[in-house]
Amino acid sequence: MRKVILALLFSALWATNTQAKVDFIEISEIETWEEMLALAKAHNKSILVYYKDYYCTNCKTLKKTTFKDRALSRYVSADYLALEITNYSAIGHALQNLFQLENDNYFLVLNRNEILFLKAQGYISGPDLLLKLKSAQEKITQYPAWQKGAFLGTLEKEEWLQFLMIEYLNQRVEADAPIVHDVSSLLDSADFTTELGKEFVNVMAIDIDNPIFQTLKHKPNWFVADSVYTWPMYFNQVYDFNMAKAIYKRDSIFMEDVLYQMANLPPVANQENMLRKGRQLYLAETENWRSYDTLTKTYLTALPADSANVYQREALHLLNFYENSYQAKKIALNYLRLGLKQKETFELYYTLGIALYQSNDDANAFKAMKYAFNMAKNNEEKRMAAQALEEINGY
Repeated sequence: MRKVILALLFSALWATNTQAKVDFIEISEIETWEEMLALAKAHNKSILVYYKDYYCTNCKTLKKTTFKDRALSRYVSADYLALEITNYSAIGHALQNLFQLENDNYFLVLNRNEILFLKAQGYISGPDLLLKLKSAQEKITQYPAWQKGAFLGTLEKEEWLQFLMIEYLNQRVEADAPIVHDVSSLLDSADFTTELGKEFVNVMAIDIDNPIFQTLKHKPNWFVADSVYTWPMYFNQVYDFNMAKAIYKRDSIFMEDVLYQMANLPPVANQENMLRKGRQLYLAETENWRSYDTLTKTYLTALPADSANVYQREALHLLNFYENSYQAKKIALNYLRLGLKQKETFELYYTLGIALYQSNDDANAFKAMKYAFNMAKNNEEKRMAAQALEEINGY
């Protein structure tokens, strides 16, 4: 059976060379990731994965536009093994967990050694995808030299940035790693205007002890915001990364330092209820749920009705981070219901339906999700609710 599957894949691969469109090989029937790698190595190609969710909203448009781009098709046929993987296949599940893929379509580029060089989400035009693939291929070519240079310490500044971004993408280096701090100290104001420099700052310079973060506190004019990189986005990432670190370490002293550092940011990076929220997170980690609930309600109940979705945010945090705690789930459900008393929204009903389903209250979960479906404001929300209703209906 394996030989038959591989023969079909080889045939499909050669067929792509004669067609004026990107013709992805559907490999949902392949049992192992190793078989896919063997095929890529046999043809000496990098791997382009088109990962799609079952209810992919962009897939029809991609098929009609992007994949019919002749220049893109020629380039992919020459340099890539193009594979189409659905989220419900065995390999799809593996990729979802390995690369933290959400319910959407993604383009992933890997070399034959399984190192990830590109992770792009959503709709991308043919010319833009072609540029991204060429950039990824260039990095694949240079990566062995960067690896060697990193080991010897001989990389130039821009090479360090490129190398560390790839290592971060592959979860082999964290933002608080000493090498990230060392490379960050090499950057000056001119680097903050380049695309690579901005990407590095937003993704990797997010530890409160990072030289870049400390510099930006005192020289905010170095950061030139644009449609992609903004002050609120950057400081939200700084806050999330360091608070997660404090919670993981159960280090209240470090947490207070994080809160102090964030409280002294430029006004443009204002964080709503930041100090209160930080201490609230620490109470959750120590499972002091009574104090957690009291502290949270002191600012939740004071919010106006049009802030009802803040209740959803609080509930989602509890459901995502403390899923094994009965008390956390109980508080989360209460917050969702309190939010709905203020204002009925799709988001609150949808989250309530998911939370009830996770608590094995299938009947009420179905009712809540039905309300969510009826309140959906667009096709994407209807799709989400319909998919959830289909799963819950199994009860």
